[in-house]
Amino acid sequence: MQVNLFSIPPFLTMAVIAIIASAVFMHNPKSLTNRLFALFCLSSCGWLFGYSVMYSCSRPDSAIFWARLGFSFIAFIPVLALHFVLSLIQKRLGIVLWFLYSTIPFALYLGWTKYIYSGVEKYFWGYYPVAGSFYIFFLLLFIVLFTACMILSFRASIKAVRDGMLVRAQQLRYVFYAFIAGSTAIVDYVVKYRLSIYPWGYLSAFIFIALIAYAVIRYRLMDIRVAFTSVGLFLGVYALALGIPFYLYIKEYHLAALWCAIILATVAPFTYIYVQQKAKEKLLSEQRAYQETLRQASAGMGRIRDLKRLLNLIVSILTRAVRMEHAFVYLWDGSTGSYKLASARRCRASGEVVVPELSANSKIVEAFGKFADPLILEEVRSRAADAQDRDMDALAAEISELMGALIFPIYSRSELIAVVVMGKKDRGRLYTEDDLATFSILANQAALAIENANYYDDMRRTQEQLFQAEKLATVGTMADGLSHQVNNRFHALGFIAGDLLDTVAQYEKDPVRFPLPEVLEQLRKGLTRIEENVTQGAQVVRGLLDYSRSKTTEKSAVDLKKLLNASLDMVGLKVRLSDFSREIDFPEGLPPVFGHFVQLQEVFFNLIDNAHFSMMDKKHAGSVQGYEPRMTFSARAVDNKIHITVTDNGMGVRPEDQRKLFMPFFTTKVSSRSGNGLGLFVMRKIIEEGHGGAIRFASEYTKGVEIQIVLPIVIM
Repeated sequence: MQVNLFSIPPFLTMAVIAIIASAVFMHNPKSLTNRLFALFCLSSCGWLFGYSVMYSCSRPDSAIFWARLGFSFIAFIPVLALHFVLSLIQKRLGIVLWFLYSTIPFALYLGWTKYIYSGVEKYFWGYYPVAGSFYIFFLLLFIVLFTACMILSFRASIKAVRDGMLVRAQQLRYVFYAFIAGSTAIVDYVVKYRLSIYPWGYLSAFIFIALIAYAVIRYRLMDIRVAFTSVGLFLGVYALALGIPFYLYIKEYHLAALWCAIILATVAPFTYIYVQQKAKEKLLSEQRAYQETLRQASAGMGRIRDLKRLLNLIVSILTRAVRMEHAFVYLWDGSTGSYKLASARRCRASGEVVVPELSANSKIVEAFGKFADPLILEEVRSRAADAQDRDMDALAAEISELMGALIFPIYSRSELIAVVVMGKKDRGRLYTEDDLATFSILANQAALAIENANYYDDMRRTQEQLFQAEKLATVGTMADGLSHQVNNRFHALGFIAGDLLDTVAQYEKDPVRFPLPEVLEQLRKGLTRIEENVTQGAQVVRGLLDYSRSKTTEKSAVDLKKLLNASLDMVGLKVRLSDFSREIDFPEGLPPVFGHFVQLQEVFFNLIDNAHFSMMDKKHAGSVQGYEPRMTFSARAVDNKIHITVTDNGMGVRPEDQRKLFMPFFTTKVSSRSGNGLGLFVMRKIIEEGHGGAIRFASEYTKGVEIQIVLPIVIM
């Protein structure tokens, strides 16, 4: 195969079309129109590539192969062209499209037979296919579909002018002109009937695709005031730049005219750019100001952890900065499978009722699932009227029901997590392309912030579960102590019941010797002892249940003495309290602290339990003669805080381990049954994050540990 010069223009055209297709697709990859246009371009690229190689073939059998490969892509072009136009004008011809697409497999099959291309003919530009007996049907299909596209785009442009949609009309005119240019590619079809005409259809394809690409990408235009001002400034600046030298020239100041022309030609572009920028800033000053406010707000959203506060901030900034009538945020609620109204703000009173819920099956959510673009009420209404689409009518009705002028989606990992409904701007101003770009930045940052807030909530719940797991693990180690307490109660109840039964039996045997009043007194005393044992057992079980349950009650006044006694009772279920002596220095009149009783009980439980382990470790080591395990508890009120100090004379903590004490899952206990490394981590979380207090640790190895806890008091 030798490269044919005539194969280069189609190949270069293919490369340019591929670039155009990529640009249009990347401009809005979620748009069906853009995707169809990209597919149309890809089909054209396949056709051009096959024919480009065909021109360079030296043998007929190779040429017919590449010709038929090119036809495999040509078969898609007319149908994709019609589908593209129908998508652009929002018109549905589902049955027609289904039928046309269903014919493509037959065309592809026939394309590799003699019925489409019967062979190839040698021309001055290279080999070219010869039409088969069925080729005429494909030629007619091209003519019919391209003619239909021209008619549809022309009628839609006329209707857009009639409806006052001038930008839309201009876009459709470009499409209409593009199909006129593209229809000249019919020359490539007729050449296949052995007409010696150079097939310049690739030029028609390039013009066609370039015009449509411009129409698709330039759908939204700049502010009309800016456009007219820019044109006016351009004419004014260059009128002076050309007029002054011309005036000097006709006055016969030739040298002055020359120098003036050189200077003004140099200065004019910079002058125009500067003046245009200043005029643009003046015209769009208010818009730029609130856009900058929104950008700054977007940058700070990620620092907000509270979801409710974050959503309130979003609607507050939108209504104040953009000056819109109202703003609502609907947040996805997995429990109900719908979007619930999570935050709302209105700038003025209205009798309309805000819709409390947005269904996951609503037209708005469906539209975001298809296009993922913001919904502007006026555009939706225009499309509904233009295409006479009932779904678009229903979508417009839903947007109106939500009192929205613009509805913006917020996505997180391709999932629609929130919907922002914005009302009309004041003074009837319209939302511009710059507004949508700014709102897009806001939506992206809001998505990250919402995700962070949800992550923080999930992490908090996970920590609560972690704390609860640690607590339940501790409860498991109390099994021996608890069974001992319960067995003691049962033994006592058994003895008392046996005594009472003996008393009743003796009365029945000898009522005279054992009179009824004495029997009743014995029964009363026995039942009283039963009641006391049952009460004591119930207190043990209730205390254990209170300790093990995850409490979410509000904070209240907590008496430190009661707290310490309850903690010792719990520890007593796990260890023997007689193993160590205790010194408690809580002065009379000590104010209560403000906190969660059970959470603080967990803190003291861990302190005492850890101290017991350390003291027993030192005692069993036998390194100190006459060692007596001892703990001290003291508390003092300082300003609005209670400073609590807990010390023990156990083994203490090695210096290299002290910095790791409050890390999760780190433990100095040898056996995993003795500790899981969560106790101190949980303590710090409870004291510092749960109660706004502080916890400090000091230890000298082999000497003991001192823990200082600072908690807020109840302010009366």
